[in-house]
Amino acid sequence: MNTNPAPQLVGELGLKQEIDIAAEIRNLFSLATFISLEPGMSNSFSEGLEKVIEKYGELALSEIQTLILNGETKSGIAMEALKYVGNTDSKAWHDKRRAMLETCLRKSRSAWVRDGAGLGLSFLDDPLSIPALEKAIDRESSEALKEDLQLVLDQLQRTALES
Repeated sequence: MNTNPAPQLVGELGLKQEIDIAAEIRNLFSLATFISLEPGMSNSFSEGLEKVIEKYGELALSEIQTLILNGETKSGIAMEALKYVGNTDSKAWHDKRRAMLETCLRKSRSAWVRDGAGLGLSFLDDPLSIPALEKAIDRESSEALKEDLQLVLDQLQRTALES
């Protein structure tokens, strides 16, 4: 009989950390409803997102994605969050940020969220997102958003040619 409580304790600590991260992120998104989210302007929401992504990495990105795709935040706040995820100066978690943005572009029912994901991808400027953008453009029902996504695709194709 194994009387070593270590595996159970590790599992409980991991679950507690995930719950704490989720609570911190949900609180941050709740506070965003009281902040003026002006494009291109740093604010406590964008600074808070940077801190949680730097601190918790993939767990934070996963929680942000879940919050957005489950529709648990206003579309405008989700859009700003996605733009920030792509626009952060940090090189940390680049591939995970790209994957998250592509997932939100592919799976969200909100045009605002898809637009935010597209803008986030434009800021990342990673040609690896070209296939995801091509598929998104083919599926997009909003002509205006389709045109915006085409601009991002054109940008990434230019970046690919320059590298």
